[in-house]
Amino acid sequence: MIDAGHPPWPAISPAIPSCRVVLLDHAILQIGAALGRPIAVSQVGTVKFLSPVRPGERVEVDHQLQDEDAGAGSSSIRFTLTAGGRNVASGTLNTRSALAGQEAPSC
Repeated sequence: MIDAGHPPWPAISPAIPSCRVVLLDHAILQIGAALGRPIAVSQVGTVKFLSPVRPGERVEVDHQLQDEDAGAGSSSIRFTLTAGGRNVASGTLNTRSALAGQEAPSC
């Protein structure tokens, strides 16, 4: 869940309830947690925001690893965000491994 008090939300008009960068950041952090390691995004592929998300609404993250290249330390991750039983966003992230002993940069 993204807290209603998250800094970008108070500045957003009630007519535009989604803060897209917050949703994308949430997805990246949740995918990294599910993988058990931080991920460093090298490129954000096509992302579609399909439905607004209200502050405090629970957002679920589903992801699938695609095109993982262990030798190069990179992968492509397809993700879908859902809230209230509806798809709210989907897209693709290209990632690279964080250097050994170093955390991935925060979003």
